[in-house]
Amino acid sequence: MDEIRKASKVVVGNLTHSEQMLLIAILSKLDEFHDSFYRMNLKNDNLLDIVYRKLN
Repeated sequence: MDEIRKASKVVVGNLTHSEQMLLIAILSKLDEFHDSFYRMNLKNDNLLDIVYRKLN
């Protein structure tokens, strides 16, 4: 269990608790965005254009 705690501290580095919470929120938002396209199972040749159009 001590090794897991050490690893957790190394992963977050010197981020404050509020910075950690913000990072989690941002990464979750990005994950949802990317996952929606992943689930579409798009072909590689169309992927970039489709995602780019979604952003604009």
